[in-house]
Amino acid sequence: MNKRALITGIAGFAASHLTDLLLKEGWEVYGTKRPRSRTENIAHVSEEVSGIVLCDITDAYSVRQSVLDTKPDVIFHLAAQSYVPLSWSAPHMTMETNVNGTINVLEAARLLEKSPIVHIASSSQIYGNAPLPFGAETLPNPNSPYDVSKLAQEMVARSYCKSYGLRIRITRAFNITGPRRQEFMAESSFAKQIVAIERGQQEYIRVGNLEATRDFIDVQDAVSAYLKAVELGEDGKVYIVASGIEHTMQEVLDMLISFSTVEPKVVVDPERLRPSETPRMRGDNSTMRELGWEPAIPLHVSLRNLLDYWRSQP
Repeated sequence: MNKRALITGIAGFAASHLTDLLLKEGWEVYGTKRPRSRTENIAHVSEEVSGIVLCDITDAYSVRQSVLDTKPDVIFHLAAQSYVPLSWSAPHMTMETNVNGTINVLEAARLLEKSPIVHIASSSQIYGNAPLPFGAETLPNPNSPYDVSKLAQEMVARSYCKSYGLRIRITRAFNITGPRRQEFMAESSFAKQIVAIERGQQEYIRVGNLEATRDFIDVQDAVSAYLKAVELGEDGKVYIVASGIEHTMQEVLDMLISFSTVEPKVVVDPERLRPSETPRMRGDNSTMRELGWEPAIPLHVSLRNLLDYWRSQP
């Protein structure tokens, strides 16, 4: 019998790639999406997905019905408010989505006769200004409301694991990138703007802080880590999904430009600067390596694929 998965936020960036992977591995895949969410990320697999349920993760009733109707073996909880700058202008919505939405998923999982594994997709943002490298034992030091919401999400999930015996697997992913990456994320914004310049639609690239460093992981490597944590991980444990290599955002921008024939002017946009910034990020992925996982796709390949993705868009 095929394993059955429910992916919350199935039309999202990483969730759509996870859908591709699970279908390839023979899983029966269901997903939730908000009524207003766009579906182009999963249009190519629309006939292979077993069902997509309209569901707002903040609506406890619709979450409960989605879980009860699909009876999944595994819930991959990826639905989230994932844009850090938005968390300052919409902190209540960020907390409602990321924390209360997670509670709704966990409460629904408790109702199933057979307890599913619940994968919680957390974020390296919880570390904030903690000392490098960021690992499973590093104490969190969150900066933004988003960071706090993801840390709270983890703590709630672990409390359900301890109190109710729910089978929880937590991954903390670093900067996931690749095709279908949201255009408001820095490196995807760079790539989309380069394509606009190639097409003669704009003259220069608007950027934020180029001195910050980030640890990038290709989206295909990330979703393979999610599946590995579910299949081989331990209940209640945190798994770090990272490359272990840090790059400045200037390096990322330069790499993307090197894949193009244009030499655009770069302008710092004050609106792209955050009230507080995590200056450096580098992860210790030893917890994932213990499961036999390691990143396989280098950053230059991820960025070239991202640029080609935007070139393929109208």
